[in-house]
Amino acid sequence: MTQTQALNGKPNAPKTDLADLLALFGRFFSAILLMSLTIFMILRHNYLIAALSSLVAFFTQRATVTLYRRLRDERAAALEAMQPQIEEVSHAS
Repeated sequence: MTQTQALNGKPNAPKTDLADLLALFGRFFSAILLMSLTIFMILRHNYLIAALSSLVAFFTQRATVTLYRRLRDERAAALEAMQPQIEEVSHAS
């Protein structure tokens, strides 16, 4: 994570890695796809595939929430670490 500062005290670089963010979106949309597959298989009366897809959807949703929490905590830590630098820049102005 980079913590560069602009002259006005706002951060220039993102505090979340783009690969992690894309992984979060991928997991989210794959969980939606798996839930849709579950509903489709229930309507087609294929209960074995519906049970398997609902189980996989559950674990995908759990992985999504875990990754979201990790990224949220990393971002909060980066912002907290930048707070003294922001205050120094604002006091210097």
